[in-house]
Amino acid sequence: IGLGTKVYSKDNVEAGGEVVPPDPKEVWTGADELANSPEPERTKAEYLTAPYEFDDAATGGKVKAISFCVPLVASGNFVGVAGVDYSLNTLKEFAALYNSDDRYAFIIAGDATLIAHPKEEAVGKPLGEAIPDLDAKYGITEKLRSGQPFHYVDTALATGKRALVIYTPFQIGKSAPWSFGMSIDYDLMLAPVK
Repeated sequence: IGLGTKVYSKDNVEAGGEVVPPDPKEVWTGADELANSPEPERTKAEYLTAPYEFDDAATGGKVKAISFCVPLVASGNFVGVAGVDYSLNTLKEFAALYNSDDRYAFIIAGDATLIAHPKEEAVGKPLGEAIPDLDAKYGITEKLRSGQPFHYVDTALATGKRALVIYTPFQIGKSAPWSFGMSIDYDLMLAPVK
């Protein structure tokens, strides 16, 4: 499922080196992200990175990914980071497991970017750009940033039909809250009770 597991020491990340040699077929630029992020050292807690993109040496293409990172702490001192990278395609496949004729699932990153959604052109966009009217009407981005669960009934992005849209936040360590969402066709949901 993961793209690869990495372990970095504080000194080697700052120097751009890795403690665990990478697979020679793989070029990963996440060390730059870790070196430029104070989060693992500052929080000493697990976290999810914001989505990022890197060049895949094996395919010559670009890969969009996130990293789940665990700071390594010895005697109360930060000494490094261990992490696993996940392709956004993996998250999209996970969300698609919950799709059916009357519903679809989606995932929103901690920076309010839509990272898994059946409407491909919306993926990678901030919610304020993907669904500006709904974001303004319901304050979606602000609620997600505060980790507040909520729902509304309105037009679904992927289907254009009236739907119950549910946002359930989750948080790992000190990272910004992410959300798992579900859009359920409102008329089909209520059909058995009408």
